[in-house]
Amino acid sequence: MRLKPFQSHEAGSGLAIQLVLPRGACRRWHLAIAVNLAAAGHGVSVTRVATTAREPAALALLRLTEQTLFSSRAIGAADFGAPVADGAFDPYCTGGHPNLTIDLSGREAPPASRIPVLQPLFNRSPDDLALFDGLLGNRPASIEWRRIDDGAILADGVAAVTAPHILTQGFSEALSLAVVLVDRAVLAARNAPGDRSTASIRSMARPASSARLTGFALGSLAERLLARLTTAVTTSRQWNIAWRTDHPGRGIVETATLDLAGFRWLERDSARYFADPFPVAYQGHTYLFCEEYPYARGKGHLSFMEIFSDGTHGAIRPMLEADHHLSYPCIFSHGGQIWMIPETAEAGTLDLYRAERFPDRWVRHKTLLDNCYFADATFFEHAGRCWIAATAPAFGQSDRDSLSLFMSDRPDGDWMAHPMNPVVADVAGSRPAGWIERCADGLRRPAQDCTGGYGWGLTIARIDRLTPYDYAETRLVRIHPPAAIDAVGLHSVNRGGGIEVIDAIVP
Repeated sequence: MRLKPFQSHEAGSGLAIQLVLPRGACRRWHLAIAVNLAAAGHGVSVTRVATTAREPAALALLRLTEQTLFSSRAIGAADFGAPVADGAFDPYCTGGHPNLTIDLSGREAPPASRIPVLQPLFNRSPDDLALFDGLLGNRPASIEWRRIDDGAILADGVAAVTAPHILTQGFSEALSLAVVLVDRAVLAARNAPGDRSTASIRSMARPASSARLTGFALGSLAERLLARLTTAVTTSRQWNIAWRTDHPGRGIVETATLDLAGFRWLERDSARYFADPFPVAYQGHTYLFCEEYPYARGKGHLSFMEIFSDGTHGAIRPMLEADHHLSYPCIFSHGGQIWMIPETAEAGTLDLYRAERFPDRWVRHKTLLDNCYFADATFFEHAGRCWIAATAPAFGQSDRDSLSLFMSDRPDGDWMAHPMNPVVADVAGSRPAGWIERCADGLRRPAQDCTGGYGWGLTIARIDRLTPYDYAETRLVRIHPPAAIDAVGLHSVNRGGGIEVIDAIVP
């Protein structure tokens, strides 16, 4: 099944877009923008300008080294930082009369134009090599799309650094986010004035010289060896889940604070970890569903246990297993049925399950989408519609730094992508971390803060505006993993059935 096309009354026909490219210095992300814009129905033409920018001589060797030694995911078509020949753009050299220009040349000050001109900024610089200054310091990469005439920032995001020791992979993932955001920038340039601006695009980034890149490569190799030795002699940590009695008005999401008082942790099992807890009330009982990951099997399945009124729990029992990894059992009620959308990203599907006999017998009701990658899909209802919030990364993009929305009239209906996807693009608060809660000030959304790595902490955001055409949210707080329990990760919070649950990486 494919997503139903979004029909916007504002969309109209495609634009005529001119891409300004650096002659002899194009990368795969430039080509991806041309391909994606053409696929979206825009007419695309290219023009080339001479630039002085040249990548450091050591970058090609570093790319090969990281692909060989560290199994970099930025390889082949997935390497958005790799050079491409000017001839790759020949299908787009058709000329014409553009009504929008996208300047990808890296020039600080593109010439004045009578039509709107968009320009990407990387750590506040139009030169994509400026990304390396942040990556060399293990800092998230800032991506912005700026309209030249008024300085308005039409789309922006902060890319994840999923593997700090693989520099070229981080470079590629940041460039992939720039590709993803260009659609939103074009939509904003076409339909609405910008409401944010930057008076200057001066960047403080230091040049990514061959000496800096070589020094990073040597240091990274030494750090990886030291990390392996350290892991062998220190106490291991793993994901685990905890629960406590839920008190209205005192929950983590509604108070935007983390108070650990009253939490009871599941007994540690060194052969497996438990994560992604979802509590559900049913016929006077409270059941806690979660991911169970036996290390020996190398993949997770879904399990459940009953939580009794005194805080103790019953036997942990499997409730759904598959040939692929399963996690994040997002359970909900709709139309008199109990449903579940688990994470099945490894299988390349988004599946809807129905409880045939709650809580232990589930059947796959429908595959909502195939040939896809949806992480932590979270169902909720708002304003008479069904919604799914999920991380649905584009090809080559990290699964930690963007949030997309999808809408339908019912759980097993046709789903349609929100036109502003990704509605959030920030490593500090995109990937879902549990159910969306309806609080006194509206909907609040828990998200993962992945600035310190996958599942490092939590972010609580308030949804200010959600319609089929628009989305806005306000970040309320970022919650670090609690030092009081020696945690180094915290990535789920939910409440239901009279309990509140979290998970964390703890000893």
